[in-house]
Amino acid sequence: MTEHNSEFAVNSALPRDALGLPNEFVGPDTKIQERLIKAFSTFLKVSPVGLDDDFYDLGGDSLQGEQISLAVEQIIGQEFKISSLFYSGTPRKIAAKAKIIEEEVSVKSKPILFIVHGRRGYTMPRKEFLTSLDKFCTIEMFEMPGIRGSGVPPTSLQAIAGVYCDHIERMQPEGEIYLASFCVGGLIALSMVRQLKERGRKLRGVVLIDPNVSKSIRKIYENYQKASTLLERVYARLYAFGTTGRWSEERPFLQVFFRWLRMRIMLVNPGRFLKTTVGRSCYAEQNLDPKAQAWLFASYRYENFYPVNDPITIVASSDRIWFFNDPKGFWKYVAPNSKATHVGLKHTDVFRAESNRTLEILKQTLFLKDQVF
Repeated sequence: MTEHNSEFAVNSALPRDALGLPNEFVGPDTKIQERLIKAFSTFLKVSPVGLDDDFYDLGGDSLQGEQISLAVEQIIGQEFKISSLFYSGTPRKIAAKAKIIEEEVSVKSKPILFIVHGRRGYTMPRKEFLTSLDKFCTIEMFEMPGIRGSGVPPTSLQAIAGVYCDHIERMQPEGEIYLASFCVGGLIALSMVRQLKERGRKLRGVVLIDPNVSKSIRKIYENYQKASTLLERVYARLYAFGTTGRWSEERPFLQVFFRWLRMRIMLVNPGRFLKTTVGRSCYAEQNLDPKAQAWLFASYRYENFYPVNDPITIVASSDRIWFFNDPKGFWKYVAPNSKATHVGLKHTDVFRAESNRTLEILKQTLFLKDQVF
């Protein structure tokens, strides 16, 4: 294969034949296909890569997905979400996408399941998880606006939720909405429920997969709900003000400033911030925007939360099940009619060891249960 582009360099590579791929090798026909194949080969460390070789079949993981999605954007000149690798996971399909600016998902016969990301600002579940869901629905996964360096990131959780609601309105202007979330994305999903209902939209179901919130935020709401004396009520307000700049729901006072300050502090050393909060330093390496990530983290910390009285289904690990069932805890305040189902011992079990149970709850709640709210 002739070298037309030196932007990606292949070092040591695993021979393609060693993977036992299900399809025959097919070489590129166009320059774009050739560049895409080179990107796949570089980041997946496989050589040669064929035109119909799938990202997951080649052993791709989330870090390699980040690398390839950014490389694809450089090559085709269009946005390419990490989650797009599920539907467009071969160089041929991606090259075809370069000619079609619309969303790659066009299955009209299946409902669309909108999934809110966790703390990284994007989500890339395992292929097995997505394949099982794909039998029931078309999957649309959100990414934090501005995470790729283009555009201005929203500066509050409510604003992030508003952007996602706008996207739903454009993609599905009518009909019942199916919504799910991973980890701390549950807070965004709850805000989306409120905003969508204010817009007159109906929801078929909402599933929060092992949602989380910081201990300090949980304590604020627990203090308010458990305060029975004047001294306890004063302490609850002082704690909330000292922690988040909030005096009450009606008087956020310094909350907006604290949110901005937290974001700026995080960006003093963005490499360290991303490594400690996301668990890796790949944002700096892959040119993902740390400012968008910092705003996302600050938004979780400095935000007011309001009750959503609709039936919410929570999939919970043993690590977190206890605070979903606390009658005076944070989650019973923001989702008083929620029902938590225990799945797995640890947070990662919900998506891995016990992923089949998580999938079954999603299917039963969203696609087999006859409920609309």
